[in-house]
Amino acid sequence: MPYNITANVKRSTMSATVTFSINLPFRITREEKWFVAWCPLLDVSSAGKSKEKALAMLSEAIGLFLTESLRMGTLERVLKESGFVKAVQAAPKPRQQQVSVPLTRDLSLKLAECLA
Repeated sequence: MPYNITANVKRSTMSATVTFSINLPFRITREEKWFVAWCPLLDVSSAGKSKEKALAMLSEAIGLFLTESLRMGTLERVLKESGFVKAVQAAPKPRQQQVSVPLTRDLSLKLAECLA
């Protein structure tokens, strides 16, 4: 699947900061005064009063969902049930919108282990 874990490195003169993220597909709909953002791949959703807020809340909800799955020891099963497959090579660039979800180092390493 075209859902890659990426590492962004910011270097300064004294240190380097590495942030990990994963990009996942999402949809946003409007329900009365709220915008609902949904990641169909993981069936995680969130809402906000603007599209931007709904997307930010979705990113946070996905991060919490994956972190809790890791803590509970169910991450590999969750990924498999969601259709993730181990990648042999880089996936093609996706054609749909994606939300970037910041990940902890431990979660990034576990995702990489599950998918590589």
